[in-house]
Amino acid sequence: MEIPYEDTVLHGYFYRAAGEESDPRRLYRHLTAPKKLLTFTEEEGGDAHCHPGAVRLAVARIFDWLDDTI
Repeated sequence: MEIPYEDTVLHGYFYRAAGEESDPRRLYRHLTAPKKLLTFTEEEGGDAHCHPGAVRLAVARIFDWLDDTI
């Protein structure tokens, strides 16, 4: 894969995670503590991945869950 950077491109590699091991629902099924599986939609900013918008959304969701759970 090529990643545009300034006046050039950086060469990178993309590796897909193996099978269902990367599926968050699999982890969810194995957790025994109080839990809630959340979906982050594009409309909410979940498509921002590791960008600040997605981090703010994740932190807000985590604190909402803590408020409800504790």
